[in-house]
Amino acid sequence: MDYHQDLKDFAFRNKEAWEEAFEHRHSGWGDENYIRLKEERLPFFHEDLIKVLETLDFEGKEIAQFCCNNGRELLSLMQLGAKRGVGFDIADNIIHQAVETAEKAGIQNCEFVSCNILDISEAYCAQFDFILFTIDGFTFTPLFAQVVWYQRHGAVLQRQGVSVPHRHARINPALSIVRSPNPSTVSGYFRPHCPARKTLRSV
Repeated sequence: MDYHQDLKDFAFRNKEAWEEAFEHRHSGWGDENYIRLKEERLPFFHEDLIKVLETLDFEGKEIAQFCCNNGRELLSLMQLGAKRGVGFDIADNIIHQAVETAEKAGIQNCEFVSCNILDISEAYCAQFDFILFTIDGFTFTPLFAQVVWYQRHGAVLQRQGVSVPHRHARINPALSIVRSPNPSTVSGYFRPHCPARKTLRSV
């Protein structure tokens, strides 16, 4: 089985599907997110997840979100004092809305990158103290791609960094806090090293 080609094919189809879905969104969906960002505290999060997030120290930290969609959660998190935020999503048109929302909300220290999560640049190696990842997007990912997904996650998260899985759906969110593991006690798949290092296996 050619896993590399399968990953490329999956990413291509996934990108097409999300961009098409966004083009068929309800009229005006997301256009006024910036208003809530200006007027509310931590909008777009379930109250239980807010309680978890408020126990963490974001002051001066660099944070990221995998599968950030239109950026509303990451932009909300910037209220907690992060120095820099980076959102990653595969759909160009959704990322465009995220950028527009940040501009309208006056949030200048948050950027958005249109890319496949599995291909995040090595420039982000060990950059982030905290990663919010949207579990909805992960569950759509085939098992063989999940391995690479975890590689990228471990590569960009600093040692002893924190990850929190999140769900878009307004039901009880996944609240498990996952700390970056001690690299001496886990397999190479989960070590927080750069993808270029040989400790990370490729599929």
